[in-house]
Amino acid sequence: MTGNASFSLSRTYAAPPERVFAAWSDADLMRRWACPDDTQVVSLCEVDARPGGGYHITFGPAPDGDAYDEVATYDVYEPYSRIVLSVGLVGGGMDEHTTATLEITPVPGGARLDLRNEGLSSQQAADGHLEGWTWALGSIERILLEDAALRT
Repeated sequence: MTGNASFSLSRTYAAPPERVFAAWSDADLMRRWACPDDTQVVSLCEVDARPGGGYHITFGPAPDGDAYDEVATYDVYEPYSRIVLSVGLVGGGMDEHTTATLEITPVPGGARLDLRNEGLSSQQAADGHLEGWTWALGSIERILLEDAALRT
């Protein structure tokens, strides 16, 4: 089901664009931030990081983590700067097919990520996705900070 609801988010990270991009193209990093909260787990995370490739994530409440299935295709894959994803998310009474555009811009001390999610079926669906993406972008920040601390 595709609709007209959408939203945008921005987040600035104290990490270079290459690391922010890796959060969207590296299965190990994606597995660490993909769940909407700490009560859920990722049971599957596969990434084919290339133009026309994509990812497949299955996640949900612990212990099984199989309530939601998200499959995305990288329609645009421009390393370190831009990704456009066709995303399908099924589970929990949801069947959404949307487009997510990620723009990564270098800024002093790091990178800014601008995310736009379009084509959601309703404002209620957009509000739910906005909550999940807000949590995910915060998790990406935590992971990037943890990884930077390990490298120092």
